[in-house]
Amino acid sequence: MMTDLPAGSKLAALVATKVMEWKSRTMRNKWGAISFWWKAPDGSQIKKENWYPDTDIAAAWEALDHVPKSDALDVILVEEIRRLGYEKLHHMPSTDVALAICRAALKAVEAEP
Repeated sequence: MMTDLPAGSKLAALVATKVMEWKSRTMRNKWGAISFWWKAPDGSQIKKENWYPDTDIAAAWEALDHVPKSDALDVILVEEIRRLGYEKLHHMPSTDVALAICRAALKAVEAEP
């Protein structure tokens, strides 16, 4: 299951495309250097190397803001916190919180009708 992925670029890419609904872009500058970007539906862009929601708590909360809020989402998030071996959110390091949020956001989006 893709929501069991560890933190890393594959999980970040799934959150970007499935939760944020971003598109991947490759750009080349006038010297031929290639860079990789995420493009949001509103046209804004961010370099892929600058956005890691699976380890950066601020980016994780940003992703969670794109998921419709529901009681089911709350349950999923609690399940992910427990799967990582914690009972309470405030006992977790921020990188584990970010991972739990990303996994929960993906599960919630997958469960949408």
